[in-house]
Amino acid sequence: MTRTIVVTGANGFVGSHVVAQAAQRGMSVWAIGREREPSAGVSAHADRYFSADLADEWPVRDAVDAVVHLAGLAAVGPSFANPQRYIEINSRIMTHLGESLLESGARPRLVVVSSGAVYAPTPSGTVDETSATFASSPYVVAKLLVEQQCRYYAGRGLDVLAARPFNPVSYTHLRAHETKAN
Repeated sequence: MTRTIVVTGANGFVGSHVVAQAAQRGMSVWAIGREREPSAGVSAHADRYFSADLADEWPVRDAVDAVVHLAGLAAVGPSFANPQRYIEINSRIMTHLGESLLESGARPRLVVVSSGAVYAPTPSGTVDETSATFASSPYVVAKLLVEQQCRYYAGRGLDVLAARPFNPVSYTHLRAHETKAN
């Protein structure tokens, strides 16, 4: 039986890679993005595409096996100019997702992608899952709030995992690429 995975923020950098990897592993991929149409890379791998503003609604009504939640406002710098927007939008998306799953009775594995930016700086520069967190920006406040919502929904019976990845593209790599291009 083919497993079905939903990827939110599918047209984004990480989302498009998750969509491709899941499809290559034989999963049926349902992609969600704000854009009216999926990007070419997503279109090539997704079985279904939902155009939706997840701050307004959760569009998936069918049972699925997993959800990888990548959607939301995701830039530290601009969060300082619009702190309430970051907190509200990211929290609303999680609320719509969680409440929809509870209402439907569906219990897919839900992987919510937070950020390594939630960790407090350390003298050594290294952190692990037990390291302290620090609300260093409105973006981080929003990520920590969504993590708390994950705990809340786990307590209500959802199968939720929050991951804290660091930036998937290193600045060293980008600088090296810029140097080669010039």
